Amino acid sequence: MNSTHRLSSLIRPRHLFSREEYVAMLPLLSGCPFCESETQWILAANAHWYWSACLAPYWKFHTMIVPRRHIESPHEIDRDEEFKDYLEINEIAASGYRSSGFRRTASYTRHREDPFEIETNTPRLTHLHIHVFPDRAGLLDPVLDADARDWDPNELLISRH
Repeated sequence: MNSTHRLSSLIRPRHLFSREEYVAMLPLLSGCPFCESETQWILAANAHWYWSACLAPYWKFHTMIVPRRHIESPHEIDRDEEFKDYLEINEIAASGYRSSGFRRTASYTRHREDPFEIETNTPRLTHLHIHVFPDRAGLLDPVLDADARDWDPNELLISRH
């Protein structure tokens, strides 16, 4: 039995995992878990993207929009077909949330340089993925920084020498 099949058979029962369970399963994969889309709980798909349940969710109703092609940066998205398909799958996701009673959603993606998760000593997933979740009052309160206004936006400007 190959490693992808072993993980697929665990996910096929359609249940979600704790972060610890998910991290323990990552070594069973032979490659990128997002490229091996048969290991994902896909809710909708088109030619270039799929919308899936986050298998180790941070919040209830946490999903992701993932490109089928392994890309690591939004700059790699083809501006014509792939972007058009992204807009389509994003609308499908929004419709799914609305039909479940959620009036608003939020989304984010992270860009990280370091190749390993320090806490778990596992490789970071480099495949671009966009986290999508219901935008509920108080949801992001634990991550809001009390000192959020104490910085100078000019620090982010790129020097043009």
